[in-house]
Amino acid sequence: MFAPTDDAFGNIPGDLLTLIASDEDILTAILAYHVVPKEVDPRRVRYIRKDETLGGQTLFASRDRKGPMVNQSEVDCQGYRTANGLVWVIDSVLLPQF
Repeated sequence: MFAPTDDAFGNIPGDLLTLIASDEDILTAILAYHVVPKEVDPRRVRYIRKDETLGGQTLFASRDRKGPMVNQSEVDCQGYRTANGLVWVIDSVLLPQF
């Protein structure tokens, strides 16, 4: 699971944030796009890795000079273990294709 920071949500343009908050289907699609139903460790990606999300779309994990990336979002290198997987903090909200 990839969890955007509070700042990431703060960077969403106001009109888009209003749309997300007012449309349950859009909100559900965005949340499902942040969940991969298997354990993924972006720190171990050497080139590009594709994973299907809970919503059925594809996320791309890669690495640049700064470190691990998911789509165009930087990944905090500290994953947090939970009872059912890992949570990775990211610096932007991932938006699926609609």
